[in-house]
Amino acid sequence: MLTYSLEQFETFTPNVLSNSILSIIETLSNSISMTNPTDGFKETHRPNHKYINRHRGGGGVGVGGGGGSAGTHKHTNRSFSTKEIQPTFKVTTLEQKGGIEKTFNDIQILLNKLSVKNYPQNSEKIFELVNTNQLYDNEESLRKIADFVFTVVSQNTFFSEIYANLFIQFIEKFSIFQTILIEKVKSYASSFQHFKYVDQSDNYEEYCAYNKSIDAKKATAIFFNHLTNKTVLSQECILQIISEIQSIIMSNMENTTTSLIDELFEFLSIFMSNTQITLYDNCPNIIDNVRTISKIVPRQCKAISSRTIFKAIELLGKIEKNNR
Repeated sequence: MLTYSLEQFETFTPNVLSNSILSIIETLSNSISMTNPTDGFKETHRPNHKYINRHRGGGGVGVGGGGGSAGTHKHTNRSFSTKEIQPTFKVTTLEQKGGIEKTFNDIQILLNKLSVKNYPQNSEKIFELVNTNQLYDNEESLRKIADFVFTVVSQNTFFSEIYANLFIQFIEKFSIFQTILIEKVKSYASSFQHFKYVDQSDNYEEYCAYNKSIDAKKATAIFFNHLTNKTVLSQECILQIISEIQSIIMSNMENTTTSLIDELFEFLSIFMSNTQITLYDNCPNIIDNVRTISKIVPRQCKAISSRTIFKAIELLGKIEKNNR
């Protein structure tokens, strides 16, 4: 064990001191295996001795500022014998998913990566995962996958048609997906019965959550439109949604805010913009309701704003254009 008195340390230059410290560390490291870690730190006392206390003053060595004599006093010199205590590191390990959970996780990853360019490869991988893990025999698993698709759809309008094509493939392979689609449409239509507008000035956090939910509903509406145009979603289903939205608009033209009606008419426009006039052969009142709103004079109805009136005129023009 290396020990140094205070007098020795005072004479060390930085380089010597650095080398001495390194020597101490090396000695401590070599002694780890020979010492019980529970010993802790041992303090040993050497006999007291006198040492010269050097004070650097203005011109010499001494107690005073301008030279003088050296003073002496007693000092207890201590040396320490210490052991390196190995730090205990807690290794962070990522939870590895296995079995069915890993399969679901892989499917979600592929769904999120889906694009026009990689659709053939990634869609094939998705169905391979379903088949390899025999998920087709488990309705609960298939419903979970359908929920994955709807979650991604609600967050992505740009690739909405791609996800519609994927859902059609699921319907072709597993009939339960057609049942799930009808259930989703009914749930979507009924959700407008509890539709409420949130004003930014009332509660900003709720307003942000409201905007997020509106974006998700609009993305889902576009997804339903693609399925309708591909004749996978029946006209009756899409009419159910349109009728529900129109019913709320027509019954609240005098007793609600313009903001609510403006938002509802946005949804109505999404569903009706790309439809054929023949869709309304059995429900002529749907077109009549739009015409009624388009002819309203601004401020004639409490909840019908100029924005909604203009949207109604624009919507009629798109429907007529689609049927030329």
